[in-house]
Amino acid sequence: MDKPPVHDFTADVAEFLNMDDVRFTAGCRHAKWAVMHMVCEQGDTVVVDALAHYTSYLAAEANKLNIVEVPHNGYPRFEIDPQGYATKFEEVEQKTGKLPSIAVLTHVDYRYGNIADAQKVGEICKEYGVPFLLNTAYSSGIMPVDGKKLHVDFLCGSGHKSWAASAPIGYWPQRMNGAARCSINQRAAAIGADADFQKGSCIVRMLACLWRARGNDYGVISSSC
Repeated sequence: MDKPPVHDFTADVAEFLNMDDVRFTAGCRHAKWAVMHMVCEQGDTVVVDALAHYTSYLAAEANKLNIVEVPHNGYPRFEIDPQGYATKFEEVEQKTGKLPSIAVLTHVDYRYGNIADAQKVGEICKEYGVPFLLNTAYSSGIMPVDGKKLHVDFLCGSGHKSWAASAPIGYWPQRMNGAARCSINQRAAAIGADADFQKGSCIVRMLACLWRARGNDYGVISSSC
């Protein structure tokens, strides 16, 4: 779509978050579900932080995945130790004979506002070869998020939170290459991740938000529409 410039906006969001491409979904929870549905098989294990949003659990349960938590350090700081991911990876491998299919980290948790060390977790995931999904619902759009610097494979977020868009809309940037990327895109199309709603008012509101932040790079939105 050229008017409003949705095609350009899609590429701009991927660039803004330093990822290869981006898809828009029916909310952050849908993005989590879609990523897990593509990467995992029923009965696989997902490792999540103990401060994860309840929708991370719903996404895993909807895909019939086993959930293992990385604990926080309790009162008074409630912080996630990145090394806990390595510990849980090894525990899962010892118990099941294989590593988790995906790891999920909440970048900024909704209960205490802690900023997790996503880069360290990303390095650990890269070392173990576990795909890394970073939930940026409460971070991207209001603080710098560089997906490649953080070593993430997938991001997910909520347009109606830090991007000031109308609901419901989520986004799911990914960093994939070659045959793996082709396979992911094929599975994404099969589950309907690119729905028609991405052409509606929600994405235009997100576009307008980035337009304002970039100093009107898109021209006058009202005339474009």
